[in-house]
Amino acid sequence: MNVKKALAVAVILLFISVSVIPSTGNISKVSSVCKYNNPPYEPSNPCPPNGSTNWSCPGGICWTGGDPDGDKVYYDMYFGKTSPPPKIMSNITTNCTKPDYLEFNTTYYWKIVAWDEHGASTEGPIWSFTTMANSPPYEPSNPFPEDGATNVPINVTFCWDGGDPTPGDFVLYDVYLGFVCPPHNLVSYHQTETCYEATGLELYERYYWLIVAWDSLNASTEGPCWTFTTGINNPPDRPKMAGPLSGRVGARYVYDIFTEDPDGDNVSYYIEWGDGTSTGWTDYYPSGMPISIKHTWYRKGTYLVRCRAKDVYDFESGWWTIPWPGITISEANYDLCLFEVKGDVSKSSKWLEPIFFIGKWFNKNNRYKLFLSATLVIMGDKNEETLLIQDLIDEDLSDAYYGNIEIKIRLFIGVIEPLEGICKGFFYRATVY
Repeated sequence: MNVKKALAVAVILLFISVSVIPSTGNISKVSSVCKYNNPPYEPSNPCPPNGSTNWSCPGGICWTGGDPDGDKVYYDMYFGKTSPPPKIMSNITTNCTKPDYLEFNTTYYWKIVAWDEHGASTEGPIWSFTTMANSPPYEPSNPFPEDGATNVPINVTFCWDGGDPTPGDFVLYDVYLGFVCPPHNLVSYHQTETCYEATGLELYERYYWLIVAWDSLNASTEGPCWTFTTGINNPPDRPKMAGPLSGRVGARYVYDIFTEDPDGDNVSYYIEWGDGTSTGWTDYYPSGMPISIKHTWYRKGTYLVRCRAKDVYDFESGWWTIPWPGITISEANYDLCLFEVKGDVSKSSKWLEPIFFIGKWFNKNNRYKLFLSATLVIMGDKNEETLLIQDLIDEDLSDAYYGNIEIKIRLFIGVIEPLEGICKGFFYRATVY
């Protein structure tokens, strides 16, 4: 070390005395000069504040420093999980720095030593802070294509919004794609981008996709199950129905229904009969091919019937409604037949008490059809009711069975229109059992 630097290391008191001897021979003392070097200020005002918790250090670690003589100041940083902490940086020229990766929910200790350009130093106190606990990534959102999108190309780039609430934490994304929800086919693992390019998808297929976000501590957040349909697909046209606009209770009527699909896809139909019943979705049929569907109403009234269609990709048409006022159903007509009930049924105390009947019905095809009628007691008062067997017994009876036919049934309240034919007999006995 040279003399100058050696003198600068210590606090130096330099006395300079100069004597000037004028020509007159008098000696006069001119001046004395004294100069000191002051060490840097003690580091203070730590950020994070000493003892603080749940700290994320978004701007790094900072302090207040400086030098009273205006000298340039250099800083050494001591930092770690133990106290006293080890030195990790030297000759820092600013009063802020950012240590390498900090762990979540961890207490750190640190101090700063300041040096001026003459080698004088000042050591600061030991401070501490505790980092924030980890939070999982944000739920993936704002998908592209939008959830439920249609007519999506078979080569498409998926994008979404992600991120993490913890400043500085990085996020990785897993991409799942498939034909069920949730999809199980992992097509991209731990990618950093929030977009994924999918190619070679199948045309006219419904796909499901979701994103799982992972942070640096393996905390994860699963996004919702989104869906889209590829190809340009159009729903079927509104279907139309043709059939009777009036009828009688209990009779079975046939209606033809058809529609066309702009893409030629097969179609399924759904009919609401206005009486609280429906067909449900039927099987699929070729576009433009009429199909026949039967229905029976069991109460008189006016019914608004409507129907709709869907293609094999579940694209649905609008509703078609039968013209106002709808289908009118009247009471059954018994003019052609005579019915007689014999026996005491007043002992029946329940609404649907089983009744034992004997009777026969003969039509022009020489086949017997059984039709039942009775008088029931309801709440102690006699009320005339016609009782329905929804599926009529239709047997081709031989001569050996000609005569009275006995059956046991549980009664179903309703009425039915007699089938085509001539009544050859009537009920003649009714017995409670």
